[in-house]
Amino acid sequence: MLSTVPLAALVACAPKPEARPPLVVQVERVGEAEFQPGIDVVSRLQSTSNVALRPEVDGRVVKILAVQGQRVKAGQPILVLDNVQQTADLNASKALARRDRINAERYVFLNQQGADSARDLDYYVTQAITSADQAKSSAATLGYKYVTAPISGEIGDLDTVKLGDYVRQGQAITGIVDNSNVWTLMDVPATQAGSVRLGQQVLLKTQGTPPLSGTGKVVFISPYYGVTG
Repeated sequence: MLSTVPLAALVACAPKPEARPPLVVQVERVGEAEFQPGIDVVSRLQSTSNVALRPEVDGRVVKILAVQGQRVKAGQPILVLDNVQQTADLNASKALARRDRINAERYVFLNQQGADSARDLDYYVTQAITSADQAKSSAATLGYKYVTAPISGEIGDLDTVKLGDYVRQGQAITGIVDNSNVWTLMDVPATQAGSVRLGQQVLLKTQGTPPLSGTGKVVFISPYYGVTG
């Protein structure tokens, strides 16, 4: 009997367990949705055409007809080089061509009337042809003084050239980018390469803020992958 007294006293003094708060259960409605697996790849977009703007002759810049970022068309003048002498030469060539053409037409008429020889006719007709060719050559020389866009697209940085600068033939002044079509080379993990198909649609999104998005399609799948040099 003495051995049971401590046990009874211990039981009588034990505290009651605290009541636990009820559990909070979050309920969500289950619905149907289509799941489309995708492959996330980070790559760099590149333009299909990127051409340097280069003058075909030496000269001093007298006019700048475009600004950075402007959309230009192929053949549109971007820079004008000094062309006073070339303009004068063209005007003189045109005047000479007009005079020789009138003389040739007169001698054609006289020859048809029997009032002049065929020898004189040939001489003046030849002169008219030569003068017309010279006028065309002068026009082409003047045209080289206008630095034009080789392709349609967006013009790049023009801060490298200013009014009064002397530029050289073939000097790269800026670039013109045709970004109407762009392409990118995406490295797809080998474990997911089998999920890629020709013609498959691709969603493109930039990493800037706000992001720009667009769509494209797969046009080429390289047979070589996982090759390191």
